Amino acid sequence: RVQAISDFDGRVDDIASPPRVRFAEAAIDAAAERDEAGALTLLSEALWTRRTTVAELRRVLGARARVPRRGMLTDLLRDLEEGTCSVLERGYLHLVERPHGLPKMNRQVRDVLDGRTLYRDGEYAAYGLVIELDGLAHHSGAEARARDSVRDLETLAERGELTVRLTHRQVFREHCRSAALVGKILQRQGWPGRPKRCPLCPGR
Repeated sequence: RVQAISDFDGRVDDIASPPRVRFAEAAIDAAAERDEAGALTLLSEALWTRRTTVAELRRVLGARARVPRRGMLTDLLRDLEEGTCSVLERGYLHLVERPHGLPKMNRQVRDVLDGRTLYRDGEYAAYGLVIELDGLAHHSGAEARARDSVRDLETLAERGELTVRLTHRQVFREHCRSAALVGKILQRQGWPGRPKRCPLCPGR
């Protein structure tokens, strides 16, 4: 597809063979053509390659005079910087954690358990609670669920840390109830706060 672009010299790496648009520039271009879910997935995958950073993507976005969906991309980069790497993780942040006043969760936590390196979707380390967000793409099938169960049991046995797994339905359709239940667990684990009601909570 032939496409005219502004600031050609700044956006193209003409030393590469063949010459090409710089990776961060291309990521912003492609994300701007997608809806919110698609843009989040693309930007997350771009960061996963380690060929760019949130800071670099933000710099590219800020240098552009005109970008479709600039506000959406700005919001997505802010959430990616906090560690939300999927639609489900972002849903937990915006529908469960923030509006209900839950403590801020540490995201994409690297851990070593029984000599194996693994990554947690999130954890409330001060209260011994791990949160795993089970999207269909990565947690489907009996074998995957069995592995998750073993890991959860090992985490409890070795660390005394509880693991809560939330599904797409619990985040996007039952977010207020999920927030209340996670809040109760956190309180039992020593959290001195309490969940607050959001504008979507039943009974308001």
